[in-house]
Amino acid sequence: MRTKLLISLFLIFGLLVACAERNPHPMDMSQAVLNVESKVDHEALAKHYEEAASEMLIKADEHKKIT
Repeated sequence: MRTKLLISLFLIFGLLVACAERNPHPMDMSQAVLNVESKVDHEALAKHYEEAASEMLIKADEHKKIT
């Protein structure tokens, strides 16, 4: 009985680790958006989102190649 419990816990932990985001956002974007005050701030946010989008497109292309 104890062995089954340990195996179950190990499998659940493995699933949680597998589902964890590997590249979390480095900052609170909702707060960053609210604190924008100048054109430079807007451009920095736009650049950040463009870089994030290009990373996601690369990941999507890699995924398409795998499947």
